[in-house]
Parts: sequence; structure tokens; C-alpha cells
Amino acid sequence: MVAADVGIAVVPEAAAKRCARSMPIMMIKIRDAWANRKLAICARSFETLPRPAKQLVEYLRKAAQ
Repeated sequence: MVAADVGIAVVPEAAAKRCARSMPIMMIKIRDAWANRKLAICARSFETLPRPAKQLVEYLRKAAQ
């Protein structure tokens, strides 16, 4: 879904790193308290996401700081 530029995903960091080796995706690490595992937000391109998806990504980024 992410590699096809259809949406975003929150997945374990290890899975995101593995997928990023063979697919055109970008990754943002999530380090917030609610993420008791190493999670990452993935998108093929964060710049080309639809506005609601960009807003979600921005919210999650700010919450993780």
C-alpha cells in the first residue's frame, strides 16, 4: 500500500527497514511513550501525501518529540 503511494502505515521499525531495502518508501521513527515498540511511519513520499495523511504524519511527529 505504501510503496504503491496509496497510503501510510505504522509498522515495527525492523519491518520498515526491511521493506525500505526493496521498495521506494521513506521512514520516520516513532519514539513516543505509547509506542512501546520501535515503530515507524512509512510513505512512498511524504511530500505527495493527501492533506489528511500529511496532517496525521505531522501530528504523530510532534507527539513523538
